[in-house]
Amino acid sequence: MKKVLIFGANERTFQRVDGYLDCDNIEVVGYIDNNSQIWEEKIKGKSIMPPRQGLRENTYDAILIGSVYWAPLMKKELIKINDYYQDKCFVFWDEDTILELFYDPTGYIKDEDIEWIYREPEKMKSLFHKVCDELDEEYKPENYIVLSESQDAWWKGNGKFIAHAGGGYVNGRKQMYTNSKEAFYESYENGFRYIETDIVVTSDGNIVAYHDENLDYGHELITYDQFVEHSRSLGFTPMDIYDIINYMYVNQDANVILDIKSRTVEQYEQILQGIIDAVNCNSNAHDILQRFIIQVHEEKTLMIAKRLCPLNNITLTLYRMKQEKQMDPSSIAKMCAENDVKIVTMGLEKMNYEYLCYFIARNIAICIHPVDRLEDRMKGEYLGVNSFITNYLLPWAKI
Repeated sequence: MKKVLIFGANERTFQRVDGYLDCDNIEVVGYIDNNSQIWEEKIKGKSIMPPRQGLRENTYDAILIGSVYWAPLMKKELIKINDYYQDKCFVFWDEDTILELFYDPTGYIKDEDIEWIYREPEKMKSLFHKVCDELDEEYKPENYIVLSESQDAWWKGNGKFIAHAGGGYVNGRKQMYTNSKEAFYESYENGFRYIETDIVVTSDGNIVAYHDENLDYGHELITYDQFVEHSRSLGFTPMDIYDIINYMYVNQDANVILDIKSRTVEQYEQILQGIIDAVNCNSNAHDILQRFIIQVHEEKTLMIAKRLCPLNNITLTLYRMKQEKQMDPSSIAKMCAENDVKIVTMGLEKMNYEYLCYFIARNIAICIHPVDRLEDRMKGEYLGVNSFITNYLLPWAKI
């Protein structure tokens, strides 16, 4: 007799187990659930446990996930706890919920598994294949792209927390968008090893760290000298690309996310090429290029970044993505998967499961900005967010 755990201790799941599971040949050993209020309770004599407790042993033939809607996030959580169940997690759907399955074809069940899981396997296989046949080609199981897991991805380490625009603290006081030397170095002292900065080009061709509408969105460009004077008038030490490179040379474990704010695709290419040239002309900076993470805004800038330098660290950022208004999250996730973009950056307003689920289903990591409240960080972690860009939260802050 096969042994299974059920993930999801709720009435809807119980009804599905009673109505569809082949209980003559399967023993439900227990239930796992994230709701701590029901731990230690029993369902028909079977205990409800926290996932970490239930997955300690590699003794089950399968984990059956009761919620089709939450399945991508639940499967990700299970595998993170114990990757032994990588190929043993099945979404336990029924006739009413099967259509929910098809935004995440990773939840498909093979015929041989339907055979032993379901009480009426032929009926369920017929239903499954009928729905499959009606899918668009890109969503058929054999065509659906899911990115491979990145074991050493930067967002799994210190990159979980990123200081925004150099960082939000200068001399212990809250500041915003300074991109200043003081912010960079204070962020490092505060424990950040990943700093996001805004990159623009002055009217006389210098690449600088600056966040200002006069440079961002079509107003008059300023000269390098005006940039320096403006920063100093505010009490900050300005940073240009050479200062950023020096910061990374001094701090060998520092990484910088570059938000290149260009007016055109052509200017984006010029700025990125200028950054590469600045790194390459410094004989002591041979590894620094690998410590830059490049934000791209669309397919054209993505192709430029992939062509100009051997950067694996690329993130699509949505706030300047012109097509975003015309593209639903499913289409954006598909574009990321097709171009091997392993992480996407998006605004806090998009931090809801209805939007995130399409990226989670394709194993695309998620970075949210700006996150300045602990409750938003907690919500993000619950929803499967991998990285947070913040002005004021510190990486060692306790939840």
